[in-house]
Amino acid sequence: SGEGRSAKEPKGKASLEAKIADQGMVVDCNAPMKDALRAWVVSEAKLKGLRIEPVAAGLLCEFIGPDLGRLAMEVEKIALYLSDAPSSTVNAAPAASTITKALVQKLVQRTAEETVFKLTDAVAEKKVAVAIHALDELMSETDNAHMILAMLIRQFRLLIQAKWLLEQGYLRGAPSTIPQEVASRLPKTHNILPILKNQSWIATKLAQQAKAFSQPDLARAFNRLLHADLSLKGIQTHNPHATS
Repeated sequence: SGEGRSAKEPKGKASLEAKIADQGMVVDCNAPMKDALRAWVVSEAKLKGLRIEPVAAGLLCEFIGPDLGRLAMEVEKIALYLSDAPSSTVNAAPAASTITKALVQKLVQRTAEETVFKLTDAVAEKKVAVAIHALDELMSETDNAHMILAMLIRQFRLLIQAKWLLEQGYLRGAPSTIPQEVASRLPKTHNILPILKNQSWIATKLAQQAKAFSQPDLARAFNRLLHADLSLKGIQTHNPHATS
């Protein structure tokens, strides 16, 4: 019953939090909402050296919702597109360092938001039929070869770092346990450690995917990605591994 309870005594969740606070600390792990979520996206873009228009940040939040991991990946995807696409194709933005509403509409689609990650995972897991189906979906929905290639390059950058860390015996542990002499040998750009720190679950997936590739496999993959990139930019080269 409620007899003898002070009118100011907290009830329900507040009561539980008050009791926990007496013994330790209450940490609110709820994702930010509305204005705070948009502010988080603006901050994430700034970390990538980009400015995002307020309306673009709002649209991105509307498309993805309060999933910070997905939002971070979408910002990174757009950053990769801006850094990789020829200047003539980035005609929706006043500057190559600005994420606009038009760019979000072009690269982040409600119906296709999972497809690019389905593609990269299928390629990394050597599921050919799934990868081809996902690629068909992407090309019919976005027709943006530069963005697709940028995400495949990102995936293989993660895989080659994961492969090396796995061989050193450090991939499955917390990033903080990796010795500095090991961490210093990883690339400064597109570094895997911040991703492992913010999305610890991805280490298991990358470890499984990396086991399917040998170092020569990864070298051939990067060779093919290079030739695909040059081809998209109108530079024709001879690819000795095109049929291997």
